[in-house]
Amino acid sequence: MNLNLFLLALRARLGVFVLVLAATVLAATVVSLLLPKSYKATASVLVDANRDEQSLSNVLLPPRERIGYMQTQMDIITSERVARKVVQDLKLAESPASREAFEKEAGGTGSIENWLVENLLKRLKVETSQSSVIQVSFSSADPRFSALVTNAFAKAYINTMLELRVEPMQQAAVWFDEQLKGLRTSLEDAQAKLTDYHRQQGIISADERYDVENARLGEISTQLVRRCSQTGRIPGKTAGRSIQRVPPEAEYGPCARGSEAAGTGHAVRRQPPAIPAPALREPEPARQTRR
Repeated sequence: MNLNLFLLALRARLGVFVLVLAATVLAATVVSLLLPKSYKATASVLVDANRDEQSLSNVLLPPRERIGYMQTQMDIITSERVARKVVQDLKLAESPASREAFEKEAGGTGSIENWLVENLLKRLKVETSQSSVIQVSFSSADPRFSALVTNAFAKAYINTMLELRVEPMQQAAVWFDEQLKGLRTSLEDAQAKLTDYHRQQGIISADERYDVENARLGEISTQLVRRCSQTGRIPGKTAGRSIQRVPPEAEYGPCARGSEAAGTGHAVRRQPPAIPAPALREPEPARQTRR
């Protein structure tokens, strides 16, 4: 069958063809007039598919993993968690129109919030192409309501992603705080027991900063310095008018060595007393005598 035969057949049945065409157009017009109007709002969400959620660093994902990541984001947008957040943000459960529709369709049985979540997800459409942009669309009879719900879904998706990133860190911080409190309590109990034991055994000094060895060493050094200050130094020996210098070890005796051994806190160095000026004159030469 060629084109000429088709045109001849159409000309022969022209009246039937026009009648069918008119009936189709009329039916489409009547249906479009009878059906309620529906307004569709669309929001575009840019998803960074090359960002690692754990390290927060930009990495180039393979094509297969990138497709899986985008599908995961679409599933999150269409999840009940995001839809419930939309219902709470827009306060749809408190709207009189929503309550009236809930009473008419569900008969007032069940939770109005769950019913709203199901209705929103039914009219929500999420799609994407090969790019990193997700198209979020919502249709309703009210254009303003469609725009509000669409924007609310985009905002709820972003907040949900932030919560999914922060929640593991918050849980880890709570766990570490609990462990730290337990360790701090154990440390305080151990310190209290140690303090009580030291007080019972009498091995804590008045200021509670030194142990028993340091306390005893300080007491001995203090007694040694007091003893040396009471007795004085060992006097030097002189022969005639000549002066013999005594070594520091013999002149100061055990006080010098004891003071040095006692540490920097109790070391006392005694200065030798000044020698009188007449004693410093030169000795006279010895006289020679004949026998």
